[in-house]
Amino acid sequence: MSISPSNPHIKRIVKIRKEKKARLKEKKVLIVGTKALSDIKKAGHRINTLITTKKIGGKKYKPKKTLLVSKKVMGKITNVKSPEDVAALVDLPEKELTSKDYVLILDNISDPGNLGTIIRSANAFKFDMIIISENSTDPYGEKALRAAKGATFFIPIRTMSENKIFLFIQKNKLTTYLADVEGVSLNTMTFKKPLGLIMSNEAKGPSEWTKKISKRFTIPIKKDIDSLNVAIAASICMYEMRK
Repeated sequence: MSISPSNPHIKRIVKIRKEKKARLKEKKVLIVGTKALSDIKKAGHRINTLITTKKIGGKKYKPKKTLLVSKKVMGKITNVKSPEDVAALVDLPEKELTSKDYVLILDNISDPGNLGTIIRSANAFKFDMIIISENSTDPYGEKALRAAKGATFFIPIRTMSENKIFLFIQKNKLTTYLADVEGVSLNTMTFKKPLGLIMSNEAKGPSEWTKKISKRFTIPIKKDIDSLNVAIAASICMYEMRK
């Protein structure tokens, strides 16, 4: 319990939590809480470093190493005022692709809460993978991870440039469908797989390149409502595509 919040190892963990650049350099992500650690275990990911305020976890989590810290240090590490007793560093997931029939493509999603919720829905509706554009927010940031509720580690996620996304669509012969307020009604759509569902930026809408390659559709809603939240819209679209 003698580890100080200013200890270089603690500072390194905090940096991994806060900075995308540090996560990519270390190839690690910080996971917080017993539920998240349980999900990691179910998904088959090995815990690199277990961080705990109690002498627990050896048999349950089987980490490569364990770091025993005080409640104060745990608070600094997790950025939570009343933190749970466990957190962990795990390797950034590289889940293998088993199918590409249902692909979710996220174009410039900026809000981490929305991104995490979309990832959770994609896992729930059994989409095969998620492609995230480079200009989107990081799926491994703390807010996105919290919103995803562990789903991040159950579904393959790839980050690509717009050009690589376009090449992926071509190579895998995906029929792409773009959720857009200017599209035809969702009720009239027939979806053909392998397919790619494109969801776009919350405020700016679809990028031009997505409009050129996709069949556009919209979710019919009341006329006095401009649009749905992107996470809600994505969930509705994925549900309809999987029906």
